[in-house]
Amino acid sequence: MSLANKIKAESVAENRELLRLRGQVRSLTDENRKLLTELDDAERRSSVVESLKQRRAVERWERDRKNNPGPHSVILALSDWHIEEVVVRDQVYGANAYTPEIARKRVTHTFQKAAEYWERYTKGATELVVALLGDFITGFIHEELEETNALSPMQATFEALDMIHSGLEFLEKETKAKNIVVPCCFGNHSRTTKKRRIKTEWRHSYEYAMYERLQMIYSSHPKLKVFPARGYMNYVMVQGRLVRFHHGHAIRYGGGIGGITIPTNKLVAGWDRSRKSDLDVFGHFHSQQCGSGFRWICNGSVIGQTEYSADLGCDPTEPKQSFIVFDRKFGVRTVAPIISDESYSVAE
Repeated sequence: MSLANKIKAESVAENRELLRLRGQVRSLTDENRKLLTELDDAERRSSVVESLKQRRAVERWERDRKNNPGPHSVILALSDWHIEEVVVRDQVYGANAYTPEIARKRVTHTFQKAAEYWERYTKGATELVVALLGDFITGFIHEELEETNALSPMQATFEALDMIHSGLEFLEKETKAKNIVVPCCFGNHSRTTKKRRIKTEWRHSYEYAMYERLQMIYSSHPKLKVFPARGYMNYVMVQGRLVRFHHGHAIRYGGGIGGITIPTNKLVAGWDRSRKSDLDVFGHFHSQQCGSGFRWICNGSVIGQTEYSADLGCDPTEPKQSFIVFDRKFGVRTVAPIISDESYSVAE
């Protein structure tokens, strides 16, 4: 081998050895870095364990037992009972069954739970607003209802009046509210005409006649006052704030994205330009929902799932009404659903 080739071979060997040593240095550096990281983690864990072993002072909290948490009222939203309608279980995929007998059980349960919620969710409330928001009967607004309803509209109206009367007597006794206000709104199902009439809607409503009768019953009552509305809306001052009650059938919902939120917000904003309210409470859509910031509250129903809602592909909903605690300072403080007992919702 020539001297030049020998020198070249030795140089290559030296470079290889240098690369090997550099690789070892990098490997040792990485391993050292990993060991340092594990050591730091171990020290942190040890520090946490040691700190947890130390006895720390525990704050002792007491319940707030103020006798007067601030002026507030209760709003009990009642609507969409449809007491004479018959729902056949097989036609709603087994989700529900409904008859006038089941309706009475669910309504009774609703009033009983309202009295229970009065004790559970309020403290010092003296005013009870029982909002009758319409569609207590189904009526004959569709021809097929003449075949399937268990009662005629007139019979159903008397039955609904009896239930409401009994419920008000029960709430007066059980809640001992000093002031009971009953704003009344008619629904779209109680009309005697095939189509809705705007100017004379109240004149063609079985429910408006029922409210007039209810007002007569309590005309001389010292603390319970009934206020039927001849217009679509019924405005009531609650804790110094204006609440707008209505059935909800003026809200046009065509099944769009966002549900009833967008059309409700638009309509409420339009109404507010004429007379601004602090809260809207309505029914009609058979589903309890609340607008952003509790600007509005949509009540549920007592009837629950029906053949009509099943045909539209609506989600099954429990029989549900709304118990609302309304505060003078903050407005809506609590919205508690009153769900009918499960045994009633599946009864034959």
